[in-house]
This record gives sequence, C-alpha cells and structure tokens, in this order.
Amino acid sequence: MEDKGAIGRSTATKIRDGKIVTPNSYFKLMKWMEKEKPEVYKEAMEHILKELGKLKMEE
Repeated sequence: MEDKGAIGRSTATKIRDGKIVTPNSYFKLMKWMEKEKPEVYKEAMEHILKELGKLKMEE
C-alpha cells in the first residue's frame, strides 16, 4: 500500500506497520529467528552479549 498522505496513514500507523523498528517488533523478530533460524539467532545473541560486555567495562 503506497503512502500518499491518505487519512489514517500517520506516523503511528507507519510504526505499527513495522516501517520503523519498535521494541515490540524487534522482540517478535528475535522470537521468530530463535525458532526459524537458530544459527542466526545464536550469532546475533553472541554479538549482543559481547557488545553489552564492552559497555559494562566502560562504566
């Protein structure tokens, strides 16, 4: 559906449509990935934990 400024196509709608990644849609993506692409999920989680570890060291 093309956005031509129609009524109802507000920023909030675009966020709900997933055009902007929100914490909720990110969570759903990670849950899907955990089931459907476990190898990618494992790699992503390792990367996230490694980056969090770096942040803790900087504190």
